Amino acid sequence: MTPIKRVAFLSLHTSPMEQPGSGDAGGMNVYIRGLASALAESGIEVDIFTRSTSAGQPAVEHPGPGVRVHNVTAGPPRRLSKEELPDLMHSMVAEIQRIGARQPHARYDVIHSHYWLSGMVGLELSWRWDIPLVHTMHTMAKAKNLVLQSGEEPEPRRREEGEHRIVDGATRLIANTVPRLPSWFRITAPTPNRPMSLPRALTFRSSRPPPAAGPAPPKALHRAPSTCCSPAGSSGSRGRRS
Repeated sequence: MTPIKRVAFLSLHTSPMEQPGSGDAGGMNVYIRGLASALAESGIEVDIFTRSTSAGQPAVEHPGPGVRVHNVTAGPPRRLSKEELPDLMHSMVAEIQRIGARQPHARYDVIHSHYWLSGMVGLELSWRWDIPLVHTMHTMAKAKNLVLQSGEEPEPRRREEGEHRIVDGATRLIANTVPRLPSWFRITAPTPNRPMSLPRALTFRSSRPPPAAGPAPPKALHRAPSTCCSPAGSSGSRGRRS
């Protein structure tokens, strides 16, 4: 297996540079930044792509050695609700592809997307770049809707359908904590070719022994042209690009 040298992280609805507790920033931001740092310490370069929310943001930020955060221009330069972001998926794909082409290496070995919005964009980039996609849900619409309290709004159907596409299209699904594995297995039903596992870069932080390695991801990926950015309810089928 070819060693992984460069990873593209996608965290499009919230930046790991934001202070937890502000806007949509929270534990996921801390997790992504910690995972990126751990990978960089092991010699893997990490580029994190997130949506720019201010006209004054630098194009690139450097939170630590081996890690770069690219602030992607897509839509107005201000905070948007997560409900508004699906309409920007096409522009995010195009801009990330443009930024990636300008990098000295000009190629990533794998994409790691976080949350369903990033996963949808990751599906498209995975097809365009012909590289594997691994995905961490963090939360899932189906799981949240199963435990709705009285008066709470359910997660939109568009999100549920998007998460189903990610489960079907990702090379590997990653659960970020051990307790989430059983419930996520029931919800996602991963196939042997798309196992669910814990990120190796974080297992050393746990007091538990690392979980046994799952089956290796397939060496060759065969996928139809992605339907990741088509609106919910449409078939999303496209002809293959020339």
